[in-house]
Amino acid sequence: MASEYNHKQLGVIRLQRRAGCRRISVSVGRGGRITVTYPWYVLRRTALAFVEQKAEWIMAARKRAQQADQKPHISEGYRTRNHTLRVVYNATKNGWKISEEFVVVSLKSGIEVDSAQGQEVIRTALIETLRDEAQTVVPAMTERLAQQHGLRYNGLTIKNIRSKWGSCSAVNHLNFSLYLMLLPDDLVEMVVLHELCHTVHKNHSAEFHALLDRLCGGREKALSKRLRYYRTTL
Repeated sequence: MASEYNHKQLGVIRLQRRAGCRRISVSVGRGGRITVTYPWYVLRRTALAFVEQKAEWIMAARKRAQQADQKPHISEGYRTRNHTLRVVYNATKNGWKISEEFVVVSLKSGIEVDSAQGQEVIRTALIETLRDEAQTVVPAMTERLAQQHGLRYNGLTIKNIRSKWGSCSAVNHLNFSLYLMLLPDDLVEMVVLHELCHTVHKNHSAEFHALLDRLCGGREKALSKRLRYYRTTL
């Protein structure tokens, strides 16, 4: 069951009571949307008191989320993992082509790279480039890590996911964001291991984190801290 509360400083907060939830938690999503999740047996006023305790953290997290939603300007020469952006002007139509080393974006006459339309064409081309790169890198990495650690999963899909880096379904099908290709290799491996650990533990319990930390060579906290500085967008 969900409801909303208009906080005098934070604005609208979404309140969710969930069966099976063990503690009160706060998340800040895209655009700075605030969601408070709490167990059925916890009173609404207790959840709101928790919000007051975390107000300073929530405001800082919302500011980071809002900044992350601001799309940066993309210039010629932008590098993905394996490709460099080149721009061709005065083409007959907008489009792009992905080669071994380059993603070549064609802009039709009258459209500049700095324009909103030019940026949208470039961003779309780069997303497809990241998708191609992820299809090459992530399945092979996942299979290698699964075999190395004796874990099993039932299929893998690369998606344009912006809300998270990856997920694991109830039947152990793994989904990964194509934006993983914006991360260094050790963080990609950590995300893959995170989802592989969910094939064993379907929650974020102490047992889950102990397993992930062991598979990360005792570096889970350090890697997770670094991951917070990256975003699932261009």
